Amino acid sequence: MKIIDEKGRLFGKINVIDLLVIIFLSCLMPMFYFGYRFLTTKPIVQEKKEFIDVEIDCKFIKLVPSLLNLISIGDKELDENGQAIGEIVSIGKSEPYKYKFDLGDNEPIYKDDPRLKQLLAKIKIKAAIKENTLYYKDKKLSLNSTIDFKTGKYN
Repeated sequence: MKIIDEKGRLFGKINVIDLLVIIFLSCLMPMFYFGYRFLTTKPIVQEKKEFIDVEIDCKFIKLVPSLLNLISIGDKELDENGQAIGEIVSIGKSEPYKYKFDLGDNEPIYKDDPRLKQLLAKIKIKAAIKENTLYYKDKKLSLNSTIDFKTGKYN
């Protein structure tokens, strides 16, 4: 049996020129697909953030006494580029941590923990401004919201 017969067909089934056209088109289609995707995708535009330095009063809570001794004025939190984004400006007096229990009728009960402490402090943070709202590490700042403050010594 001949591979190409007298009519130019492979194995008597398909023309050689038709086979070459099919192979060429099958190789060309991915190039068109990825070229179209490359030319029509919009580049990701990083919005420029505006930052402001803000001093806020905060409370470090549920501190064990050994951790309480590590916290000092001037401790800084650094971002991934090594830039300071938070710094402790002042520290108040430590006191026992108070649990708050709500039993209803707007009459909360407070109970001191004999082991854990809380510490009032003032921190200066670099907050981002988005639509008249402040954000610290992409979390909205509001009254009684939590802030994760991480230094090389403690979290």
